[in-house]
Amino acid sequence: MAGVYIEGGARGRHTARFKSWIVGFVCVMGAGLAPAADVSWVGPAIGPWNNGANWSGGGVPAPDDNVTIEGALVTITDIRAIDGSFTLSGNALLQVTGADASFIARGATSLSDGRVAVRNGASAAFPNATEYECTLDSNQMLFQVDGEGSTLDLSAMESIFINGPEGAPIQQNILVGVGGVLDLSGLQWIAAADSQQLSLGAVTGGHILTPNLADVERGFILVNDATMFDLPALTRFVNSSILVAEGGMLDADNLVEAHGSTFSIGGLDAISLDRLETLVACFFFLNNTGRVTLHALANLRDTIVQVGDGAFLDMPELVTLEATAPGALVSTNGSGALSAPKLRAIRNVSFSATENSSLNLPLVETYLWDLCEGAAMFSAGTGATLNFAGLRSLTVANTGCSGLGYNVGANGGATINLSGLRSAIVPAGHFLSFLASNPGTVIDISSLVTFNAANTTFFELDSGRILRSGSGGGEGEGEGEGEGEGPPAGCPAPAAGARSSSAAVFGDFALMLGLAALLGAAGRTRAKRTP
Repeated sequence: MAGVYIEGGARGRHTARFKSWIVGFVCVMGAGLAPAADVSWVGPAIGPWNNGANWSGGGVPAPDDNVTIEGALVTITDIRAIDGSFTLSGNALLQVTGADASFIARGATSLSDGRVAVRNGASAAFPNATEYECTLDSNQMLFQVDGEGSTLDLSAMESIFINGPEGAPIQQNILVGVGGVLDLSGLQWIAAADSQQLSLGAVTGGHILTPNLADVERGFILVNDATMFDLPALTRFVNSSILVAEGGMLDADNLVEAHGSTFSIGGLDAISLDRLETLVACFFFLNNTGRVTLHALANLRDTIVQVGDGAFLDMPELVTLEATAPGALVSTNGSGALSAPKLRAIRNVSFSATENSSLNLPLVETYLWDLCEGAAMFSAGTGATLNFAGLRSLTVANTGCSGLGYNVGANGGATINLSGLRSAIVPAGHFLSFLASNPGTVIDISSLVTFNAANTTFFELDSGRILRSGSGGGEGEGEGEGEGEGPPAGCPAPAAGARSSSAAVFGDFALMLGLAALLGAAGRTRAKRTP
């Protein structure tokens, strides 16, 4: 009887079960070997994922399908997973929302020119999205995470590049707020084409994880309201901006040098830049109650520094303060102040103290101007004090130019202390003027004995006073009696309260900050860079 199949009995029952198992196994393997379907969104511009009518083939995508969404807003409110390929493009937005909602794309993934929003405690993960390029022609929120418990995992992404149409004023945005978490732990560089920008913002307790971000070009990093942004690997920061509002904190202690960039800081110790040595062609604005120490900063070139009311900037190692083009400025406002105890020489930088502020650099000894451009070298207004008591020489050395004016002006009860200044050398054909106007205003040049009387003038207007040496010396002691004397040709006297070009720049930046709050902004194209 061996080998004979008996229907019934124990052996028959086991054989029947074995046959059933084989059939089931073959069916499962057959299903696994069947090619995954290519499923694309065919529904309306806005619609839910779980409606089969919105998909080609008339059914909701199966986990092993290859899914494409182009140009639509698709919302997930339950649990979804795609093991086949996943493509989001054409300004499509995948929105995952609700504490019970989640999405994961485990297969090959392309998110370029697509957008993702995770809200209200939901989660989304794209473990195979390794790069992102945006060529959209309008401002968009590319990735947004909002709400306590909301998480977006893009930890495999190594690069983000904004490459919109040439000449288009575009700012693309990534924003995390209200307890959300965006994991960009694999990100190494972000960049944008010329004049375009990528905004990376953490606000209202949001968190962005970027432990490996080393290179930022044309990026805008925004931090505010009880939010910490840590950039421990950042070493290159070019044509970019950092805005840390009061209540936010940013740590970038490995950044050594920044070029063409803007820093706007508010709040006590709101930013840590412990290794920063050089700022070139930058704007550094310390606002309101901001207090910052730049422990290693030694070189400040072609840069505007603005210290606002109540703020304090300490630069204990600064030894070089210079400019190679017009426009560099150091200014204080209100009770703002700065310290640079090692600074001894200045080249082509203007100084301004306004609104009762005090700008004290009493150890500076020499001032050189060799640009082919006139300048308001020192100015103070409305009760301010500008103290350069240790300055010994002021020299203009741009002999290839002519007809340029250089001004030292104070008004509104301000004081400019140049009491140690002994020589002011200005070539023939140029004009140097000292203007003190309004009661209580004083310019102290009581040691000045060497200057060219032919091109140096002194104006005491409306009871303003200029304290001058009573003894002659050097090239001449230009008497300039001129109360009411007009400025010489090519050397207009600064008007009280006149807005400088640097003030215009600051105003423009303030406008940019306002636009940044709405997450909008700027553009032109360049070739895609590689890390």
